[in-house]
Amino acid sequence: MTVNMGKVDRGVRVLVAVLLVALAFAVPALMAG
Repeated sequence: MTVNMGKVDRGVRVLVAVLLVALAFAVPALMAG
């Protein structure tokens, strides 16, 4: 149970990091539009 939760937490953190990076690239691109 603990291992599964750890994997889920790590996966969520990775997804959040990826979304933040995507936004960092997407926002300037949209602003430049």
